[in-house]
Amino acid sequence: MANVSSSNSQKALVPKLRFPGFEGEWRSVKLSDMAVFRKNRGQTNKAHFVSTENMKQNCAGIEVYPDTEYAEGIKFQEEDILIANIRPYLKKAWLATFSGACSADVLALCPVDILPSFLFSVIGRDSFFDYVMSGAKGSKMPRGDKTHIMTYSFGVPGCEEQKRISDMMALLDKRIDAQRRLVENLKSYKRGALSKLFPKKGVSVPECRFAGFSGDWEQRNFGGVFETVTDYVAAGSFAEIAKNVIYRDSPSYAQLIRTTDLKNGFNNSQSVYVDKKAFDFLYRVNLDSECIILPNIGNCGEVYLVKPENLPYPKNVLGPNAILVKSASTDNSFLSALLQGQDFQNKLSLIISPNGQTKFNKTELKQIELKIPCASDEQAFIGKYFCLLNDHITLHQQKVAAYENLKQGLLQELFI
Repeated sequence: MANVSSSNSQKALVPKLRFPGFEGEWRSVKLSDMAVFRKNRGQTNKAHFVSTENMKQNCAGIEVYPDTEYAEGIKFQEEDILIANIRPYLKKAWLATFSGACSADVLALCPVDILPSFLFSVIGRDSFFDYVMSGAKGSKMPRGDKTHIMTYSFGVPGCEEQKRISDMMALLDKRIDAQRRLVENLKSYKRGALSKLFPKKGVSVPECRFAGFSGDWEQRNFGGVFETVTDYVAAGSFAEIAKNVIYRDSPSYAQLIRTTDLKNGFNNSQSVYVDKKAFDFLYRVNLDSECIILPNIGNCGEVYLVKPENLPYPKNVLGPNAILVKSASTDNSFLSALLQGQDFQNKLSLIISPNGQTKFNKTELKQIELKIPCASDEQAFIGKYFCLLNDHITLHQQKVAAYENLKQGLLQELFI
């Protein structure tokens, strides 16, 4: 990473951090001074078509559609900047690496008298998307106002400084992309391991096995494997819960763990807490020992192995819309991996309500048949293997987050 020096200038149009050798104020411009909207329509093959659906959040690029058909939309050119104009808070933008066409919900900006990569970095700042949201129309599906967007103001340095900043941001983006690809490759490897290390439908042994283990796996129902199958509402009626459990937004006796907390690794969310009275009332879902959490409303199919030592707060209880399960006789790390396997996931899908919000209940869950190796050593072997793999994935996800935080910091310090 290139060295940057801190600027002591108090001038409004000088960034806080600057590369050595550059001085003087930046000029203040509006987006309308630096770019124009593309308007011409045309047809392109699907692989060169961009819509809000295949744009990634947080300016992380696009997923390329299969090249199987043609689509029509607003024509864009390589190095144009595409911005999803629906739900701007998702921060979807892309510096085009090819020419193509985009849907009506995507704005195609053609940079004028500015380095496209520099302008893309400007658009990647949180302040830009906050500005777009400030003029957006609609509540459920807010849409940015094009006229308002073009009034966004920012600072621009000379061409050489633009290039120096852009080169550094491009290098950082490459590192982030490489780290993301590594995470995706590890997740793909895990899916393959889950497929091979657990028996498929109709067979009693897995395709691959660790050395030293043999014999058929036994079939048992979910309720027989997990001695504990409980949830938040097991504490009592909704009236009793409302009387005894009051949510707090500042640290209290215990933290209420929601499935959203588990999904995002306790990042970017407002934590919820409860007092001792609520903690004691919710004793059935106390997270003081290793357990498995299954969301049963909304994100059905997700599986979280929860270890108390990995939670950010000393005392914790599970929140609503999830089921807590654990076994005293079968390795929970193994069971966590088993529940992520295709055989269980297929069976789970059969009890998920297809209408409205996806959900399933504890009674039907307990009847699902599971295949378990008879030897506890084999359970432990498989469980340890997937724990190590999960730790490896988490480590690299944390590296992605660290790079992204660094990028956001630089976007604040290097730009005006």
